[in-house]
Amino acid sequence: MGAGISKEHAGLPVAYALIDSGESSASNRESRPHRGQEIAPSLAVIDREDERRRPWGNRSERGERQGLGGLFARAKDGRLPSSFSLNDLDILLNESSDEVTDGLTDVYRLDRAAEESLRRNNMKAIKFGQLTSVSTIGLCSQALVRLSPNIGLLSTTTTLHLCCNDLTEIPPEIGHMKNLVHLSVASNRLTSLPDTIGFLTKLIELKASDNLLETIPSSIGSLKKLASLHLENNCITSLPPELGQVKTLTTLELSKNPLTVIPAELNRLKFLRTLALKECPLRTKFEVEKVNSPPTLKELAARVIVRQQLPILEVTHDELKAYLASAHKCTFCGGPYFESVCLRGRIVERNDVKVPLEYRLCCPHWNSDEERLSLLFCPLPETAPSPIPSAPGSPLPSPPGSPASVRRRKPTMTRSGSCTLPLSSLTKNPSLPSLPTVVESRGLKSALLRRSGLRNSRSLSFTS
Repeated sequence: MGAGISKEHAGLPVAYALIDSGESSASNRESRPHRGQEIAPSLAVIDREDERRRPWGNRSERGERQGLGGLFARAKDGRLPSSFSLNDLDILLNESSDEVTDGLTDVYRLDRAAEESLRRNNMKAIKFGQLTSVSTIGLCSQALVRLSPNIGLLSTTTTLHLCCNDLTEIPPEIGHMKNLVHLSVASNRLTSLPDTIGFLTKLIELKASDNLLETIPSSIGSLKKLASLHLENNCITSLPPELGQVKTLTTLELSKNPLTVIPAELNRLKFLRTLALKECPLRTKFEVEKVNSPPTLKELAARVIVRQQLPILEVTHDELKAYLASAHKCTFCGGPYFESVCLRGRIVERNDVKVPLEYRLCCPHWNSDEERLSLLFCPLPETAPSPIPSAPGSPLPSPPGSPASVRRRKPTMTRSGSCTLPLSSLTKNPSLPSLPTVVESRGLKSALLRRSGLRNSRSLSFTS
């Protein structure tokens, strides 16, 4: 067991893999679909598609079947249903440690049923106790098909290698690994990255090449220490403008993606030395559309509210709150816009490569490159965000999420008695899911022994 792993964590699964790792992993990588092809569901993954396919239904329908008793009733023959989920066993053990009524015989039956379910699906569980190190975890080419949410418990890990497997998703609990510096999920079957990746603020290197990624979460702009980002050989059609906020970025690999333009915000990255765009169908010219659809009255009012950071009434309809929270930033002035956007572009050369930069503007600030250059020497237009006045001697702003910041977001009363909310309270930030509850196996075992009237024995084993 690796250093730093507690005894209660040692029996928890961290990932699930195919038993025949060598042959299966090689064959799966050879059969990985190309971009644009449909991904066939993996036969190795235990059915997790729908709650309706599970024999015990959803939480509201379980009733007396909820807990270990209901699972025991379905495992009397020592076998779990074929649609048994890998997480159900952990959930039932954690939620139902006080509901055991059938004694140790049922625990052994459940243990055997879980092992049988994994074997029937040609799978095995990789547990925390099998890891040789907590700080550096290497699980490359292990035929992994799924990560457990328990991976969020590895809060001290600095390096995590998951390349050359058959993962189709990364659990959002990975956002709890806040000491992660190097992360590699290359050569898998990922179609997206969780938005909680923005919580990995110490991340320096992220490798996600050779996957099936279609989009990149905008929360990647929160990775203020990221220096190397590898996204080559994916299905990415557009990049988030927030990527231009990663000032420390030096290497950006985007080759073999169906990208046609690059956000102009990336041109502000002063330390970017490598921008790879090989085999990307990049645009070679831009045509200026001088006729644009004007913003609606609703959007004009929302732009003023966002631009001046005006407080809103607490009783404002949720639809309007969501609309205000969906504002985008103009590439030129930084002002807000919603549906109405003006597209402009220009071609620049970087390392002998012509890069098409796309500007998303809140209004037609310019129609030619000469007009754009002249505006650089002019004051910001009235569409730019208004500076928020601060009283003399006021304290510096607190970081997001701090107690002082939360206090300032509390509703305030107006003279008419109505409550108002600051506009910053509507900001959509990714939320971290809670970590799985860890139940110490020794406590569960003692409870079962007390109910059965037996002495504590070291020879008993329990599934976590």
